[in-house]
Amino acid sequence: AWIVTFAYGYFWIAFVVISIYLAATVRLTTLVDANVVSGLALASTVPGTWRGLLAHAVFAANASWLIVATLLQLQVTLLDEGWAPSEGFSTGLAAVVAFAACARAYARADVVWAAVAAWALLAIAANQLPDSEWGCLAQVCAACASGGAQRICARDGPPPVGWAGACANVRSTGECVVGKSDTILYAAVSGAALVALALAAGLVKGAVEARDLRRAVAAPPRADAPDAEGGAPREALDAQPAPSGAPTAAAASELPAGAEAARNSSSKAKPKRVAAAGA
Repeated sequence: AWIVTFAYGYFWIAFVVISIYLAATVRLTTLVDANVVSGLALASTVPGTWRGLLAHAVFAANASWLIVATLLQLQVTLLDEGWAPSEGFSTGLAAVVAFAACARAYARADVVWAAVAAWALLAIAANQLPDSEWGCLAQVCAACASGGAQRICARDGPPPVGWAGACANVRSTGECVVGKSDTILYAAVSGAALVALALAAGLVKGAVEARDLRRAVAAPPRADAPDAEGGAPREALDAQPAPSGAPTAAAASELPAGAEAARNSSSKAKPKRVAAAGA
């Protein structure tokens, strides 16, 4: 649905569709959430771990790419409305991509999410290099010629809001009418570096958690652990006091033999007296 609406120039509808797609994919990623390091550590002992990791990798890659695509769709939509996104606006969107990737990389050691986000940020940085053809007439006019249904290709205005006049009066195929931005370049490279650092920290954190999980699986059950039926620990049951009317084992051993016999005979005589009273 997003590709169709985007191809026909319904950019606001395309933005809504891809936003819903992004929300659904992020939700699916959290449902199959897994720490990559601890998951790999338990893959040989816990059944189904590999399937969970593979499902998580698919949704994580898709969600990370969709964040970039959704923000790019927002910029295209605003550009179609006649507003060229500023340098600061584009830098802020790159920061959103980096922040989301850093959060996932540290919290869950999400290698796939971090890799896709770093790749996108480095691609943005590559477009801002001096020898890049991004924003140059050779690339833009060729794209407008092959898919000129977009309004910015037919609009006569200053690039990048309109390209009709610039493409009609091309003086040189190497002419670039949209300047490169060092701010966006540095922001994208810095974002990719932060994602790499967050992933390294997440891998260390995941290794510590995996070590604790392996110890918990290999350790024998503790004496103070609850019993199989979920009741109190065995030591706690053994330590419970006896009922108030019953003597303890130590007290019973100290009773004289005659007292113990009298106590037993008294307890046997009580039912007889009760029966006589009833008669």
